[in-house]
Amino acid sequence: MAFGEKFLNLRIRSKLILSYSVCFALVFTGGSTLIYHQVGATMEANLESELETATSMILRLVKTSADLSVKNRLRAVAEKNLEILDHFFQKQRRGGMDESVAQTRSREILLSQTIGKTGYIYVIDSKGRGLVHPQKELVGKVLTGFGFINDMIQKKSGYMVYQWKNPSETRSYPKTMYFVHFEPWDWIIAVTSYRSEFMHLLDIEDLRESFNSITPGQRGYSTIMDMQGNIVLHPRMAGNLFDPIDENKAKIAREVARRKTGRIEYLWQNPDEDRPHKRIATFKFIPEYEWVVVSTVYAEDFFKPLKTIRSTIIFITLAILFVIIGVSILLARGMTRSLEGLTRKMERCAWGRFKGVEDRNFDEIQRLSADLDLFMEHLAQEMENRRRVEETLRVNEKRHRTILETSPNPITLYDTDDRVVFVNNAFTRVFGWELGPVAGNGIDYVPQESLEETDRAMAITRKSKICHTYETRRTTRDGRTLDVSISAAVYRDKDDNLLGTVVNLTDITHIRETHRELRLARNYIKEIIDSMPSVLVGVDPDGRVTLWNQAAETFTTITRDRAKGRLLSDLMPQFKSQLGGIERAVTTHDTETHSKVEFPDKDELRYFDIIVYPLGSGGIQGAVVLITDVSQRVFMEEMMIQSEKMLSVGGLAAGMAHEINNPLAGIMQNLQVLISRLRDPLPVNVKTAAECGISLDAIGRYMEMRKIISIAESAVTAGSRAARIVENMLSFSRKGNQVVESHSMGELMDATLEIAENDYGLKKKYDFRSIAIKREYAIDLPKVPCERSKIQQVFFNIIKNGAQAMVRETLPGSRQPCLTIRIIGEGAYARMEIRDNGPGMAPGAVKRIFDPFYTTKAVREGTGLGLSVSYFIIKENHGGTIEVESSVGKGTSFIIRLPLERSSLSQEIRSPAPER
Repeated sequence: MAFGEKFLNLRIRSKLILSYSVCFALVFTGGSTLIYHQVGATMEANLESELETATSMILRLVKTSADLSVKNRLRAVAEKNLEILDHFFQKQRRGGMDESVAQTRSREILLSQTIGKTGYIYVIDSKGRGLVHPQKELVGKVLTGFGFINDMIQKKSGYMVYQWKNPSETRSYPKTMYFVHFEPWDWIIAVTSYRSEFMHLLDIEDLRESFNSITPGQRGYSTIMDMQGNIVLHPRMAGNLFDPIDENKAKIAREVARRKTGRIEYLWQNPDEDRPHKRIATFKFIPEYEWVVVSTVYAEDFFKPLKTIRSTIIFITLAILFVIIGVSILLARGMTRSLEGLTRKMERCAWGRFKGVEDRNFDEIQRLSADLDLFMEHLAQEMENRRRVEETLRVNEKRHRTILETSPNPITLYDTDDRVVFVNNAFTRVFGWELGPVAGNGIDYVPQESLEETDRAMAITRKSKICHTYETRRTTRDGRTLDVSISAAVYRDKDDNLLGTVVNLTDITHIRETHRELRLARNYIKEIIDSMPSVLVGVDPDGRVTLWNQAAETFTTITRDRAKGRLLSDLMPQFKSQLGGIERAVTTHDTETHSKVEFPDKDELRYFDIIVYPLGSGGIQGAVVLITDVSQRVFMEEMMIQSEKMLSVGGLAAGMAHEINNPLAGIMQNLQVLISRLRDPLPVNVKTAAECGISLDAIGRYMEMRKIISIAESAVTAGSRAARIVENMLSFSRKGNQVVESHSMGELMDATLEIAENDYGLKKKYDFRSIAIKREYAIDLPKVPCERSKIQQVFFNIIKNGAQAMVRETLPGSRQPCLTIRIIGEGAYARMEIRDNGPGMAPGAVKRIFDPFYTTKAVREGTGLGLSVSYFIIKENHGGTIEVESSVGKGTSFIIRLPLERSSLSQEIRSPAPER
């Protein structure tokens, strides 16, 4: 307390000097202390970071070297076994052994190997099924429940590290695995073992050079020891750190081995040092090898700069303190000189003497005195200005009230408690309330469903300094509900205190109804445009998109947001030449039409009609482009033309067959008469020969020696075969109404094969007789009620497609094309299976094979209708089923099932479409 009184009684100069000095000393000392500790903490953090970095680098170095050694060892074993499997596979291919024997020998060799102490080799296929495994119960099981099995199936080959826990163990251990894929058998060979069993693969000497290059600090170094204290790597030492000769070192080493991972400070003295030094060590554990990596530095190497910083801070503090004291004396002397003059002037003014003191300097205190003289003058002027402002405010208030009253929009003013202060005439006219009954109260005209929205909007308005606009609903006094647009703002006083709220309402009921009708009309038009199956695009005179319907999005896979504003020729470059007429159509106002524009789409050819309609009415410039897919129509036209051709050819073939049949019958009959007269000993033959002086026996011997009779019989046989071919053609080409009759499926199939053998379309590319035909017909299969020509048409389509597929593609292994035909009974159905050994079909083709106009043949080689018509004949006309089974490289099989009994069948037989 005594010190405080003495300080208050000091002169201002002394107070300033003492205050500046003490404040500087406290601030500078506190700042220096903070900087000193901050630098120390930073250096300690850098020390720990450097130790952590060195330890982590060594840890990664050891793990990387170990991983590389383990990976190389497992990879070598896997690739060696891959060569063993390939050896047996090559022997299998050369015919040296069967596939089962080759795989059995391979399993025995794989199971005979062990990797380390507990490692082994196992094999799975691409579906995760165990094929080879030391645990026999896993063979044949699907192992996809394990995550690493799924990774193996996906990658096929590679290196993998994963955690594994046997049922008898309490924790999991890291395992390594290298796996390769043997494609011919679809075997994924995995070589696996625990990582700890490969510790002997790590070459310590290979690590030493890289290890010694990692040195933390100036004199720091790193060490690797095992859990028994044996030094694995050390720059200068070897042996065992648990050696009781040096108890201090043994204690530190045991502590590190006990904790495995952490940080420790200790005193350490190397053999070449005269005293112990404080050291800091960071250590981490490598569980795979039971090693501890230790990185250590001398603490004094890092904290030596702190001593220099401490001495520098003390010296600078003393120097600046002396400078501050001198500067404070000079500043205090200048400041107190003006104060002493002002004090003398105030003393004279207190006694009524306002003159006689003149200051030589015009500093802040003198300016304060002058400003005091001006204050009263300005105060008088301010009072006059205030009177004028109040008069102006009264005029403005009258003007604003007039504006509010004459506004066509309802306006309401509220105070801070949401009580009505003012409503204008428009509010009374629209909502029905007058100012008198509602002044000082609230207006209950907010519907229940709009209360929350209104409260939220008013909260935003009070927080905002600008007008807040929103749309909601309000109720009139007579119960009508109106849609309104509200613009609300707050008004404040000069101190920015809230005084109330101004609400301007606009009746938008009719506007909203109009917008709603416009929106419905726009959505209706949009739905109509989007529901159109054709591409409909609107463009401006420059050819830029303004309208883009759903069909255009589907055709181009470009959304309407991305399409708008872009050139249509850039979005549909395939129709660039046809779309070039847009500008011409807009200029001439003539419609541009392009019919049957070809567009190759993947493996099929599509056709489009493109029509450009110009726009010119109502001030709208541009055009509408309509792109219609007419592929089905074109295909139908081609199908009708082809059908007409086929009908003409069928009629011609039937007529020719009839014309051929009559002379063929005459030839065969005359040949049979010739044979009878030359060979049979009929009385008339004997008599005629005698009259000619020739015996019938001599004629017979001559005929036998010249083989005339056998030649004639061969001609009869050939004629019979030709007659059967003609009969099959007549049966196959018959059109019109047919009745259901029972037929032998084997006989129909053989007749169809004879037609295929003589088909010109097949013969002109290859000889159908070069295809091997395997027949597997059930003997006791009853006849099937069916329409002969239609079933033959189905058989012919399938046989023809299979023959073309086998000849079009080179078969694997250069095997001979072969058709296997199997006809058996299957319950209440007859089952016909036609299998070829061709290239097969992809899954996508199998799903679409019965779709109309779908074909895998080249353009112009097929219409894609043969199998779809066949499906209709079997499914709709005969109540049967037709299926296809195929995979790439394994051929194709068509399976037809026809009911053995039918209650009724339509007598109207439609003419089938042309085969593809």
